[in-house]
Amino acid sequence: MALVINTNVSSLTAQRALSESNVELQTAMERLSTGSKINSAADDAAGLAMTQRMTAQVRGLAMAVKNANDGQALTQSVEGALGEVSDMLQRMRELSLQAANGTNSSADRTFLQSEINLLVQEITRVATNTRYNGELILDGTFLNKSMQVGIEEGENIIFSVESVAAENVGAHTLVGDGQGALAASTTAAANPSTIADDIEIFGFLGTKETASSVGDSAKETAVKINNLTGETGVRAYAKTYAALSSSAVAAKTYSVMINGYQTGNFVISSGDCEAAVDAINQISGSTGVTASSANNKVILFDSNGDDITVENTQTLAGHSDLVVEKLGEDGAITNIVGDAISLQISGANDSTRVAGSIKMVSPNSFSIDQKAVNHKDTITTGTVTGYDGLLTVSDGITTVTKSYASGSPANLDIVLADIRAHASYGDLLFTVDKAANGTQLEYNWKAAGADYQVETITPGTLGSMTTVVISDGNSATNDISINSPGGSGYANIDALLTAIKANGNYGAQGFTAHKSYDGTKIELIWKTPGDQANSATIAIGGITNESIETATNKSPGSSRATYTAVDGGATLGSIATTTNGVNSLGYYKENTNTADLINLTQVNITTMVQAGDSISIIDAALDKVAQMRSDLGAIENRLAYTVSNLMNIAEKTADARSRLDDADYALESARLAKAQVIQQAGTQMLAQANQLTQLVLDLLR
Repeated sequence: MALVINTNVSSLTAQRALSESNVELQTAMERLSTGSKINSAADDAAGLAMTQRMTAQVRGLAMAVKNANDGQALTQSVEGALGEVSDMLQRMRELSLQAANGTNSSADRTFLQSEINLLVQEITRVATNTRYNGELILDGTFLNKSMQVGIEEGENIIFSVESVAAENVGAHTLVGDGQGALAASTTAAANPSTIADDIEIFGFLGTKETASSVGDSAKETAVKINNLTGETGVRAYAKTYAALSSSAVAAKTYSVMINGYQTGNFVISSGDCEAAVDAINQISGSTGVTASSANNKVILFDSNGDDITVENTQTLAGHSDLVVEKLGEDGAITNIVGDAISLQISGANDSTRVAGSIKMVSPNSFSIDQKAVNHKDTITTGTVTGYDGLLTVSDGITTVTKSYASGSPANLDIVLADIRAHASYGDLLFTVDKAANGTQLEYNWKAAGADYQVETITPGTLGSMTTVVISDGNSATNDISINSPGGSGYANIDALLTAIKANGNYGAQGFTAHKSYDGTKIELIWKTPGDQANSATIAIGGITNESIETATNKSPGSSRATYTAVDGGATLGSIATTTNGVNSLGYYKENTNTADLINLTQVNITTMVQAGDSISIIDAALDKVAQMRSDLGAIENRLAYTVSNLMNIAEKTADARSRLDDADYALESARLAKAQVIQQAGTQMLAQANQLTQLVLDLLR
């Protein structure tokens, strides 16, 4: 080995080794002091990227857990407020049940209504003032709120809280009115309440279809709908209301059969029906039909929705003035223009059947559709002594064919076959041509065993009524002719009625004149041979008299007739049939398929009937609040599971990050000790290597 002094290779080697051991020593000391294996990208570039992503995930998961916990606090606050609303609704339901009891007086129900009103106000106050973190949450503005419960965009839960103000909750309702009174002896291919088409219900829980069979009563149809309530959210209630009244001014004695049970004898007239109410209620335990009075009419009610059949409506003397009418689902006596709701009955063993109404209720909006079909219905009337009905064509009926089994034409619509029906009315309305002032309009009918009777109106100038002429068709000397004062018309219907009765020939005509129950018409009741009551109506349009309207389903006659109605296959928004001259009303009010909301502000328990109806409104509101609470409870539970899942993911992610980033102290301590020993040894070796060049001096001595 050569001895040189310019290059000390041993020293250079020792310096390099000492530098490497110094790096190892610094690395071990850094890891031990930070606890992390990756302190810079130089330590592990890929590992650093992974640990950064995992750190973002862990921190994001921690914030998501906090957000979910905040969401739970929100849902708990809303659910607590809804609990108070639910308690108030329960109290309202108790009050409605109390008011529906017949032992309460009108004053009692007024006091109960006062508490109802205060509860309604408090429900609205809670809805408009409940806040969470300064935001209103029950007034309907807390919509589409997002709770970020994940670490990426779109990982959120969106929910809304609907308004529970009194005007926004209640019963979404559709009402089917079925048909009016129907002669029970008729033979027909269609039932007065339904036709054999399927009904499709589009509820908030789902869409289901149910069959509506020929012969089903309102009760039976309601049962079919309620069998699907769990799948649609729509509940059906069936009721039947009918009105029994007398057209005779003088009191007469009757005994009728209600659903096959005979009443005791009772006296009834056009102005007094209390005895009839008492007689019918005495057998209500057997018939299921209760009676009350309103506007001098006997209101018959079956709470189950079964059909009500009235039979043997003749007086003990063998004649009849009784009229059976179908009422709406709330039992109100209203006259909807165009509704065929009356059938006057007479003769031995007369029988009239009234079908019920179906009210469908849901806490949320729903719709219903009558399945489109192509079918042909042939309806044949039975023998109804002395009376027959008018044929009224429903929507979707494109062809009507009439034929007669025997006898002479007896129906007013046959005699006046070429007279059109006014577009605003469902029954026959004959409109005076306003452009032809001074011309007369006549219409005729033929009663059983009697000559034609003629009603004549002579209009004056446009918008006024100068003369009304009423004739019995037998003797012109007995005609009633009334001139309005000054040619300007009568101020109201009462004034015209007074003028008719004041005419000298009024008593000789053989009829009675009185104002209709709805106050819009004057009804003329004739006594024809056989003591049958025939009626016509003079309709008063405001202070004018420009039309004559027949009282639907009260025309006389006894001929058998066959009506064939062909459905063109149009999609029907209502169940429509025509039987025995009784027009099937739109199965749903106003022929609409969409439910209308009856809200809590409309709850009225001041009458027994209204109190009963209010229960379904409150029940729907309770269902709505319960549904909202259920939804919030589900969200709260979902958030609880979300928190648990987030914490589990955070735990596993942190563990994975630890494996990449955390320093192993046992390993790093060993590396530190090794680096320290090597560092010390390297320092000594460098010192000795630096001494090697001094050996050259020994050669120079």
